[in-house]
Amino acid sequence: MLLRKIHILSILDVLFCYPTLRSILFSFLLFSAISIQQTIQQPFAQGNLAIVFDAKLGRTSDQQPLHANLTELWCQATETGEERLPVKSAKFMQVSNPTGHVRMHKAEVIHNRAHLHFGRTTPSAAGKYKCEIMVDSPSTPYVTGNLFVYMRPIFHVNSSTKLDQVNESAHFHFTSTTKVIRGNTAILVCPAIGYPVPKVEWFKDNEPLWKSDEKYVVMENDLHVREVDDPDTVSTYSCRARNRFPMEVDGPEEEYEAILDHHLKVSSSLAWLTPLIVIVILLILLFITIYTCAWFKRYRYAQYNVAQKEKCLRKAEEQNGDFEDE
Repeated sequence: MLLRKIHILSILDVLFCYPTLRSILFSFLLFSAISIQQTIQQPFAQGNLAIVFDAKLGRTSDQQPLHANLTELWCQATETGEERLPVKSAKFMQVSNPTGHVRMHKAEVIHNRAHLHFGRTTPSAAGKYKCEIMVDSPSTPYVTGNLFVYMRPIFHVNSSTKLDQVNESAHFHFTSTTKVIRGNTAILVCPAIGYPVPKVEWFKDNEPLWKSDEKYVVMENDLHVREVDDPDTVSTYSCRARNRFPMEVDGPEEEYEAILDHHLKVSSSLAWLTPLIVIVILLILLFITIYTCAWFKRYRYAQYNVAQKEKCLRKAEEQNGDFEDE
């Protein structure tokens, strides 16, 4: 303690003896205090950090989109976390979503708080949002903050893809059949969407597929199975999409999963020959039918002409007989 007091007194003696050094130190301390004060008083954004799109089924499409009721996101500008700063204008930008496009949303400002209302909406609402508020502050005219709409993994399919639930209670477990010609490459899709972006893993008969196996290649979440043959039809290829997020802002993270089981149906490379033969046979039958109808029509017309000629001859003979009698 005595040694520390001696050091402090020595520093004070130096500052007293050198006014220039004393002025520099005083200016530095004053500048630091002002910077700290400005940092403390600098406006920042606050709001409800996240809401959850409560998906009841793990399948959606553009033709039959899944729906859920969302409340709203809100944010406001503040300096201390207590009061709200006056808001000139506000907007929300959806910077991350399943479609990959940035969307602009106009905010509704009520009592200096910006609101983004959703109501009944589709999975496209899930993603990351940026709230941008313009405030009346010369130092920081704009305040921004990030908000989130969480959604567990679901599968977004088109009209050509058919997914069947494994059973009625498995709302996030589906199965699908993919047809492929023997020897070709089968492409098994995993159209998982959600926020945070789901992590996709592929399994074969519940065992992870290793990337070192040249027969299987994963490209953008889709599995390519090379040189498909009959033994491949016995196996089940599963796409498992997972993400994690808290149901409440301060709650623990929970893991969510959606599963899509693929089954392969292999056909011969000459499988096209059977429908071609059927088409040729149908064309031949159609030609025979048309030719028969035309021939029958001509035959009936010829028979009609013969009957008309015979009738005319009989009438002429009768007239000739009448003349001879006279």
